[in-house]
Amino acid sequence: MTATSVTQSLFSERLVVFKLLFIYIGACKEGANVKMKKVEIFKRDKWNMIHVEQRGREIEVIEISEQWGEDSRVFHSRVELHHWVNERFSPARFQGTEAERLHIIEQFHKL
Repeated sequence: MTATSVTQSLFSERLVVFKLLFIYIGACKEGANVKMKKVEIFKRDKWNMIHVEQRGREIEVIEISEQWGEDSRVFHSRVELHHWVNERFSPARFQGTEAERLHIIEQFHKL
């Protein structure tokens, strides 16, 4: 083997390693190859709504209100989500009709 062929061989091996490394890094980025499911839970108008984004195990609840703006919470289990729903939408805390409250709770339990 000549020096040139050895150099070319090392160069091509390094190129393959770099390509594999970039593929690995791309696959490890947050959100890579994870399907996102977006569900609308409640919508009164353009400024008052609740929707959920599911990304793998992670569940993000986004509340938008004209009073408080956008507020989001991330849950790592359905049990944690349902506990928050029962606390947040209890009859004492919820401002709205009982039908709206029950509809919101039902939509969360369908997830």
